[in-house]
Amino acid sequence: MNARPLHPAALAALALGAIAMLAPLLWVLALSFKDNAALMADTSSVFRAPYTLTNYTAILGDGQVFHWIINSLIVSLLTTTGVLVLSSLAGYGFARLEFPGR
Repeated sequence: MNARPLHPAALAALALGAIAMLAPLLWVLALSFKDNAALMADTSSVFRAPYTLTNYTAILGDGQVFHWIINSLIVSLLTTTGVLVLSSLAGYGFARLEFPGR
């Protein structure tokens, strides 16, 4: 299979779209390294020092975050397992049964 390279205009449009979608994520990540008092005064302070890790130490030092992650992991695994089991049972039924519109 021969893949054709993208037209430069299409490639530029994709690159601009990717930047537009990543910009808010990068902005929030940059703001997370600032002190809360500095952020309440002015969000443009992201471009000026000092940068700090106090927000990360506060959230990770609490210990609650790991319980939330474990709870989310349990819920997502059980939901995925349930969907897979029910879907496979339904798929088997659809493959074996004769019904109108099959």
